Amino acid sequence: MVAIESETGLKSHPKASLGAATVDGIDRRYLHGRALVTMLALAILSSLVLVAPMANAAAPIDSYAYYTSFGDGLNSGTGPAYNGVTVEASTGNILVAEAGSPDCCSVSVYAPDATLGGVPLTTFMGSGFGTNLASDPSNGSLYIVEGFFGGVTKWLSDGAPTPTYSLDNTFSPPVSPAGGISVDPVTHDVLVADLNETVYRLDSATGAVLSTFDGSDTQAGTFEHAGSLAVGPTGTIYVTDFGRPRLEQMSAAGAAQGALPLAEGAKPIAVAVNGQSGEVAVLE
Repeated sequence: MVAIESETGLKSHPKASLGAATVDGIDRRYLHGRALVTMLALAILSSLVLVAPMANAAAPIDSYAYYTSFGDGLNSGTGPAYNGVTVEASTGNILVAEAGSPDCCSVSVYAPDATLGGVPLTTFMGSGFGTNLASDPSNGSLYIVEGFFGGVTKWLSDGAPTPTYSLDNTFSPPVSPAGGISVDPVTHDVLVADLNETVYRLDSATGAVLSTFDGSDTQAGTFEHAGSLAVGPTGTIYVTDFGRPRLEQMSAAGAAQGALPLAEGAKPIAVAVNGQSGEVAVLE
C-alpha cells in the first residue's frame, strides 16, 4: 500500500483509478525491487505523460497507479539486484544502485524513457556495496550510501548526454551511516540515517557533521532503527523507524512535529516527498 500525506496533514484514502495526465515542472520518484525497477508516479517530470491516479480530481489522493517497469528483466540469480534509486532533476535520468551479479557495486544511469530490457546510458563502479542514493536537485551531485560499512561518498557528473561520474574526495564524512539518505532542498545539506537511533546532517562540501537528532523528543521516544528518510520542499524531514513502526515528521532542526497518522498496523518501509507540493508517499 502507498499512502499519500501532505506536509499539513493526512490525505484521504480512496483507491486510485488509472488515468493519464501531464503535470509540468514536477520531479518523479521511483520504488525499487529485485531484477527490475518499478516506477511510482508520485510526481511527474515536465513534458512526459505518465499514468497517475485521479490527477484531475479535486479530492486528496492516497496512492499512485503503476506506470511501467525497466531494467534487464532477469531474476536475481542471473541479473542485478537493484537497491537504491534516485532521479537527477536537470536531466530526468534515473540512477540505480546495482548490488547483484553481474554488476555488483555499480550504479547504472537510465534515460527517463527507459524500458524493460533496455540498456542504461552508462554504468560506473561505486566505492562499495551501494544501497541508497540521493541527488542534489540544484547541481546533480550524487551521494551514495556505500553498504553497511562503507560510509557515504559524493560523485560529480560532467553533465554530458552520456554522463561520466567522478568521485569527490573532498567529501569525507567522519561517520559511516548505512540507512536512508536525502538532500535538503533548502540548505543542500545531506541527511542520512544510521539504521539505529541517529540521523546525521552532513555538510555537502566536506561531509562534516553539522548536527544530529535521534527522535528522543517524539511521543514514541528515541528511534530504534531509523531507516528511510526524505526532506520536503520547506526542509521538513520525514523518518521511518523500522524498530517502532512509525513515520515521524521532524522540523529542519530535527525537532519532533508528530508522527503521521498511518493505518492501524502499518509498517512504513520507505518514504518520498513531492518536491513542489510537499505530498508524502509512504510504502507500507
